[in-house]
Amino acid sequence: MPESRSSFERGIYLKKKIAIALGLILIVAVVIGAVIKSNSDSSILILHGLGFGGFDLY
Repeated sequence: MPESRSSFERGIYLKKKIAIALGLILIVAVVIGAVIKSNSDSSILILHGLGFGGFDLY
């Protein structure tokens, strides 16, 4: 019994790890896609809106 429980817990841990990795990959892919799709001015705005770059645009 303890073996099946520990493998079940390992499965949950692995699924959480995979979900976090996929989420980070998705965020990076969206940011890269936005930068590629737009020109440099609007990509700076997008990155600034996501919290990257500590500069003021006003």
